[in-house]
Amino acid sequence: MGADRLHVAGYCPMGCGQTLYVDIEQEPTQVLCVEGDCPRNDAMSLIMGNPETEHVVDFQADGYTVQHPLRERILGHLFDCPLFEQLSSIPNMRWQGKFRVTTGDPERGFGSAGIHFEKVDG
Repeated sequence: MGADRLHVAGYCPMGCGQTLYVDIEQEPTQVLCVEGDCPRNDAMSLIMGNPETEHVVDFQADGYTVQHPLRERILGHLFDCPLFEQLSSIPNMRWQGKFRVTTGDPERGFGSAGIHFEKVDG
């Protein structure tokens, strides 16, 4: 790597391996993948630049999908996230669109407080 790049300890989220670096010549500074075949060499910068820290549920006519917050993966809570059970217990859910889902106390998790929905763009 050249003088304008600093190696970053970690892995490219696109599966390229330990190929991340900080490009100090770009403004703002970004974390990029040096692998030439990387399908999205700015993926790490996109992840770090996304301000969303809550669940986002995309309700559609035939069901819903969930985008989990990264903290669940980091803390090891992704596989036992109770959000699906919580959502299935709400009768006649007929909303359409994307909603941020929070509880009264994020530290205590779902089930300990009421679920709150906030419409989000996109």
